[in-house]
Amino acid sequence: MASLEVAPAMSRPPVSILIRTRNRPQLLAEALASVAAQTMPGLEVVVVNDGGCDVGELLARPHGAIATFQYIHWPDGRGRSHAANALLEAAQGECLLFLDDDDWLDAAHIGRLWQRLQHHPQAVAAYADVACVRRDASQVWQTVRVFAEPFDVLRLAYENFLPIHAVLFRREVVSAGCRFDPELDVYEDWAFWLQLARPGEFVHQ
Repeated sequence: MASLEVAPAMSRPPVSILIRTRNRPQLLAEALASVAAQTMPGLEVVVVNDGGCDVGELLARPHGAIATFQYIHWPDGRGRSHAANALLEAAQGECLLFLDDDDWLDAAHIGRLWQRLQHHPQAVAAYADVACVRRDASQVWQTVRVFAEPFDVLRLAYENFLPIHAVLFRREVVSAGCRFDPELDVYEDWAFWLQLARPGEFVHQ
């Protein structure tokens, strides 16, 4: 494993954004831009490049809301769950949020979820509504689906209604042993949410 930390060491950041990527540098750049535009400053971004082209140059200069980067480059792909677990191990933030390289965040997303967790100290995670969008033939963004469901642990047992970047969770769940199942390369985030839901509640922002 090749690992590079960019920017000086700092005290524990409030939030770490965890990104898995592979051969999609343009999409990754857009995802990173949405993190830099967050209204909450002092964020850490941790990127695992799971094989494919090296994207270290995209992480050269922290800016905007991004205070520091960590970059892990694997020349050989190891799979999504292995990458997710590497991110969990590397992250320094008090709270963590996964962001896929083809998604992006509303500017207030992290700040609102952070405040939600501050007001609900018993909760292990907070989540927000998510809109799935795509460009039509005229290059106009159209909303395809909106995830805006109240939390129901029984429903979560048979349906994943939590997109991965909707959820900000406390690092204590990582210390307690919650990890991604390395045997899974699909629905791995769903299995992770089910682990998190055992010790505590999720609050809907």
